[in-house]
Amino acid sequence: MNKRKLAAFILALSLLLSLGACAEKPAQTPGPEPTPSETPAATPEPGEKPAPDKSNLKGFYEWLVASELLPEGTELTEQILDDFYGGLSEIELRQRIIFIPTFNLSATEIALFELKDSKDADRVLEIITNRLTDLDNLWKEYLPQQYELVKNARIVQNNNFILFVIAEHAEEIEASFNELFQINSGAADL
Repeated sequence: MNKRKLAAFILALSLLLSLGACAEKPAQTPGPEPTPSETPAATPEPGEKPAPDKSNLKGFYEWLVASELLPEGTELTEQILDDFYGGLSEIELRQRIIFIPTFNLSATEIALFELKDSKDADRVLEIITNRLTDLDNLWKEYLPQQYELVKNARIVQNNNFILFVIAEHAEEIEASFNELFQINSGAADL
Protein backbone atom coordinates (compact mmCIF):
# COMPACT_ATOMS: atom_id res chain seq x y z
CA MET A 1 0.00 0.00 0.00
CA ASN A 2 1.42 3.38 -0.90
CA LYS A 3 1.67 6.29 1.55
CA ARG A 4 -1.36 8.16 0.18
CA LYS A 5 -3.64 5.14 0.41
CA LEU A 6 -2.39 4.42 3.95
CA ALA A 7 -2.97 8.04 5.02
CA ALA A 8 -6.47 7.98 3.46
CA PHE A 9 -7.25 4.70 5.19
CA ILE A 10 -6.11 6.06 8.58
CA LEU A 11 -8.10 9.26 8.03
CA ALA A 12 -11.23 7.30 7.11
CA LEU A 13 -10.81 5.01 10.11
CA SER A 14 -10.40 7.92 12.50
CA LEU A 15 -13.47 9.62 10.97
CA LEU A 16 -15.52 6.45 11.51
CA LEU A 17 -14.35 6.18 15.12
CA SER A 18 -15.17 9.85 15.73
CA LEU A 19 -18.65 9.43 14.28
CA GLY A 20 -19.20 6.33 16.36
CA ALA A 21 -18.25 8.17 19.52
CA CYS A 22 -20.72 10.95 18.71
CA ALA A 23 -23.59 8.65 17.79
CA GLU A 24 -26.69 8.71 19.95
CA LYS A 25 -27.09 5.94 22.43
CA PRO A 26 -30.11 3.77 21.81
CA ALA A 27 -33.19 4.70 23.77
CA GLN A 28 -33.57 2.65 26.88
CA THR A 29 -36.65 0.56 27.26
CA PRO A 30 -38.52 1.69 30.34
CA GLY A 31 -38.67 -0.95 33.05
CA PRO A 32 -41.67 -1.79 35.15
CA GLU A 33 -43.06 0.99 37.29
CA PRO A 34 -41.81 0.77 40.88
CA THR A 35 -44.34 -0.14 43.49
CA PRO A 36 -45.08 2.55 46.07
CA SER A 37 -42.80 0.85 48.62
CA GLU A 38 -39.90 0.92 46.10
CA THR A 39 -40.30 4.57 45.15
CA PRO A 40 -37.29 6.50 46.46
CA ALA A 41 -37.93 9.39 48.80
CA ALA A 42 -38.05 12.71 46.99
CA THR A 43 -35.08 14.99 47.53
CA PRO A 44 -36.30 18.04 49.41
CA GLU A 45 -36.19 21.39 47.66
CA PRO A 46 -33.67 23.94 48.98
CA GLY A 47 -34.97 25.41 52.21
CA GLU A 48 -37.41 22.54 52.75
CA LYS A 49 -36.56 20.37 55.74
CA PRO A 50 -36.14 16.68 54.95
CA ALA A 51 -38.44 14.25 56.68
CA PRO A 52 -36.72 12.70 59.70
CA ASP A 53 -34.88 9.67 58.36
CA LYS A 54 -32.07 8.21 60.39
CA SER A 55 -31.36 5.73 57.62
CA ASN A 56 -30.14 8.38 55.16
CA LEU A 57 -27.30 10.53 56.50
CA LYS A 58 -26.13 11.27 52.95
CA GLY A 59 -29.59 12.70 52.20
CA PHE A 60 -29.19 15.00 55.21
CA TYR A 61 -25.80 16.15 53.88
CA GLU A 62 -27.30 16.79 50.43
CA TRP A 63 -30.10 18.84 52.02
CA LEU A 64 -27.50 20.95 53.87
CA VAL A 65 -25.72 21.66 50.58
CA ALA A 66 -28.98 22.40 48.71
CA SER A 67 -30.04 24.74 51.54
CA GLU A 68 -26.69 26.54 51.31
CA LEU A 69 -25.86 25.81 54.94
CA LEU A 70 -22.76 23.97 53.78
CA PRO A 71 -20.64 24.22 50.62
CA GLU A 72 -20.29 21.08 48.56
CA GLY A 73 -17.17 19.14 49.44
CA THR A 74 -15.24 16.06 48.42
CA GLU A 75 -16.26 12.76 49.96
CA LEU A 76 -13.49 11.10 51.93
CA THR A 77 -12.69 7.69 50.45
CA GLU A 78 -11.86 4.50 52.31
CA GLN A 79 -8.30 4.59 50.94
CA ILE A 80 -7.39 7.81 52.77
CA LEU A 81 -9.80 7.63 55.70
CA ASP A 82 -7.16 6.94 58.34
CA ASP A 83 -5.00 9.82 57.06
CA PHE A 84 -7.73 12.17 58.31
CA TYR A 85 -9.53 10.14 60.99
CA GLY A 86 -6.86 7.79 62.34
CA GLY A 87 -8.30 4.48 63.53
CA LEU A 88 -11.82 5.01 62.20
CA SER A 89 -11.49 2.23 59.61
CA GLU A 90 -11.16 -0.25 62.49
CA ILE A 91 -14.64 0.60 63.82
CA GLU A 92 -17.69 -1.03 62.29
CA LEU A 93 -20.26 1.63 61.42
CA ARG A 94 -23.73 1.45 59.90
CA GLN A 95 -23.22 4.74 58.06
CA ARG A 96 -20.30 7.07 57.55
CA ILE A 97 -20.48 10.30 55.57
CA ILE A 98 -17.39 12.54 55.60
CA PHE A 99 -16.96 15.52 53.30
CA ILE A 100 -13.81 17.62 53.36
CA PRO A 101 -13.11 20.87 51.46
CA THR A 102 -12.41 20.54 47.77
CA PHE A 103 -9.68 23.19 48.07
CA ASN A 104 -7.28 23.70 50.97
CA LEU A 105 -8.37 27.32 51.45
CA SER A 106 -11.40 26.27 53.49
CA ALA A 107 -11.68 24.55 56.85
CA THR A 108 -15.29 23.47 56.23
CA GLU A 109 -15.79 19.79 57.02
CA ILE A 110 -18.63 17.52 58.04
CA ALA A 111 -18.70 13.97 59.35
CA LEU A 112 -21.87 12.04 60.14
CA PHE A 113 -21.75 8.63 61.75
CA GLU A 114 -24.21 5.95 62.76
CA LEU A 115 -22.53 3.49 65.07
CA LYS A 116 -23.28 -0.19 64.78
CA ASP A 117 -22.50 -0.65 68.47
CA SER A 118 -22.92 2.10 71.07
CA LYS A 119 -19.81 0.88 72.92
CA ASP A 120 -17.75 2.43 70.09
CA ALA A 121 -19.03 5.96 70.80
CA ASP A 122 -16.15 6.98 73.06
CA ARG A 123 -13.57 5.77 70.53
CA VAL A 124 -15.27 7.63 67.63
CA LEU A 125 -15.49 10.80 69.75
CA GLU A 126 -11.77 10.45 70.58
CA ILE A 127 -10.95 10.12 66.86
CA ILE A 128 -13.03 13.22 66.10
CA THR A 129 -11.30 15.15 68.89
CA ASN A 130 -7.91 14.16 67.46
CA ARG A 131 -9.03 15.35 64.01
CA LEU A 132 -10.19 18.66 65.51
CA THR A 133 -6.82 19.09 67.26
CA ASP A 134 -5.02 18.52 63.94
CA LEU A 135 -7.26 21.08 62.23
CA ASP A 136 -6.76 23.56 65.06
CA ASN A 137 -2.96 23.28 64.71
CA LEU A 138 -3.20 23.63 60.93
CA TRP A 139 -5.50 26.64 60.73
CA LYS A 140 -4.33 28.78 63.65
CA GLU A 141 -1.23 29.80 61.69
CA TYR A 142 -2.73 29.68 58.22
CA LEU A 143 -5.93 31.66 57.64
CA PRO A 144 -7.41 33.48 60.67
CA GLN A 145 -10.94 33.61 59.20
CA GLN A 146 -10.97 29.84 58.69
CA TYR A 147 -9.47 29.31 62.15
CA GLU A 148 -12.54 31.01 63.62
CA LEU A 149 -14.69 28.32 61.99
CA VAL A 150 -12.50 25.61 63.52
CA LYS A 151 -12.86 27.19 66.97
CA ASN A 152 -16.66 27.09 66.49
CA ALA A 153 -16.72 23.38 65.56
CA ARG A 154 -19.65 21.29 66.77
CA ILE A 155 -19.63 17.71 67.99
CA VAL A 156 -23.08 16.35 68.75
CA GLN A 157 -24.03 12.84 69.83
CA ASN A 158 -27.47 11.30 70.07
CA ASN A 159 -27.38 7.63 70.98
CA ASN A 160 -25.65 5.98 68.00
CA PHE A 161 -25.59 9.10 65.81
CA ILE A 162 -22.69 11.55 65.83
CA LEU A 163 -22.22 14.83 63.97
CA PHE A 164 -18.92 16.68 63.60
CA VAL A 165 -19.08 19.93 61.64
CA ILE A 166 -16.86 22.90 60.92
CA ALA A 167 -18.77 25.46 58.89
CA GLU A 168 -19.91 29.06 58.76
CA HIS A 169 -23.41 27.90 59.72
CA ALA A 170 -22.31 25.26 62.26
CA GLU A 171 -24.95 26.29 64.80
CA GLU A 172 -27.75 26.04 62.22
CA ILE A 173 -26.43 22.67 61.03
CA GLU A 174 -26.37 21.45 64.61
CA ALA A 175 -29.97 22.64 65.12
CA SER A 176 -31.06 20.93 61.89
CA PHE A 177 -29.33 17.73 62.96
CA ASN A 178 -31.10 17.89 66.30
CA GLU A 179 -34.46 18.47 64.58
CA LEU A 180 -33.82 15.71 62.05
CA PHE A 181 -33.15 13.20 64.76
CA GLN A 182 -35.69 14.74 67.13
CA ILE A 183 -33.12 15.51 69.78
CA ASN A 184 -34.42 17.73 72.55
CA SER A 185 -31.74 17.01 75.09
CA GLY A 186 -28.50 15.15 75.45
CA ALA A 187 -26.64 17.04 72.70
CA ALA A 188 -23.24 18.23 73.77
CA ASP A 189 -21.51 21.19 72.19
CA LEU A 190 -17.78 21.28 71.94
